[in-house]
Amino acid sequence: MSETKDEATWFVIQRTPKGDIGSIYYGIIPATHQHDIVDKVRLDTRPEWNDLCDRSLDELTRLYRAGKMGPPVLPEVPTEEGAHPELGLDKPEPLLQFFRFDHLSEELQEVSEPFCNLANHIVLVLPKNDQRDRCLARLLEAKDCAVRARLMT
Repeated sequence: MSETKDEATWFVIQRTPKGDIGSIYYGIIPATHQHDIVDKVRLDTRPEWNDLCDRSLDELTRLYRAGKMGPPVLPEVPTEEGAHPELGLDKPEPLLQFFRFDHLSEELQEVSEPFCNLANHIVLVLPKNDQRDRCLARLLEAKDCAVRARLMT
């Protein structure tokens, strides 16, 4: 995977008769393979993209299984002030402002950041509808509970 592509680069976990395997796709994932996909991560949106380019498929699979390749971290969380058309977000997502964590102490940022990353991932991959809004609202509630749990220790 050492060459860089201008199109989207996907690391995909696919279910096969021999077990789940990792694959790399550039651009669009063929429809014939969509039903086998267990999970996918868009690598070119990740901050560590340059490091990931130099890794083998086996290494990427090990990183994924170790939980080191979660949802992408967006450059900035879209809020009421603006959208990110370059990321496919034509309109701002008001709920995302409540997932910000930069104002928190380092100890609470550690708890809050994964929720922010997941919220951004949800906005990127799910269509805007009532169910996505409910999903974000419940994720926000879970994030608040997790932060309060850390405060209670």
